[in-house]
This record gives sequence, structure tokens and C-alpha cells, in this order.
Amino acid sequence: MSIEKDFDIPFISALAMREKQIQQNYRPVIAVHKWFARRPGILFRGLILSEYCGRPLREAFYASNDLKGITIADPFMGGGTPLIEANRVGCDVTGYDINPTIAIP
Repeated sequence: MSIEKDFDIPFISALAMREKQIQQNYRPVIAVHKWFARRPGILFRGLILSEYCGRPLREAFYASNDLKGITIADPFMGGGTPLIEANRVGCDVTGYDINPTIAIP
């Protein structure tokens, strides 16, 4: 399976639209800073599962996932959304930013 074939755009698009609508009323901690290119967490979770899960995305998205042994690195993490979503599915994460107080070793 690969991200080019298995990323289900209509499925993720519908979920991402719902997530963005919810964020208008409820602001989780990760949405404190409004970065110019903030992407929905669902998008990153979908990308990671499409690439590494080995099951159809619609099935894997709602299932328990344990992607231990896969490391996701984000050298320009900003708000950290990709790393938060990678951690939620069990990946190891490493992130750095130009601001030295923001780092996830």
C-alpha cells in the first residue's frame, strides 16, 4: 500500500471540514497560535495511516493503530500538529523549531 494509491481524499476532506468547523467554537491547546498554514490534524493522521498502516484508510482510521518503530521527524514543527497526530497512532516523534523552547526529542 502507498500514499499515492491509498489516501482517500473524499473521506479525509469530509472529516477535515468537520474538524475545522468544530475548531471555530472549541479551541484546543494546539490551536492557541494561528499559524498561517494550519492544517487539520485529521489530514496528517490520514497521510500517516495511508503510508504505513497497510489497510484501507476508512478501516484504519477508526481502528486502534500501533505504529511503533516508525519515526516521524518534523524539523520545522511550528504548532506541532503532524507530530501530535503521529504520536496518537503510536509513532515515535522528533520535532524541532527555530524557537529553542519548542522541541520534542
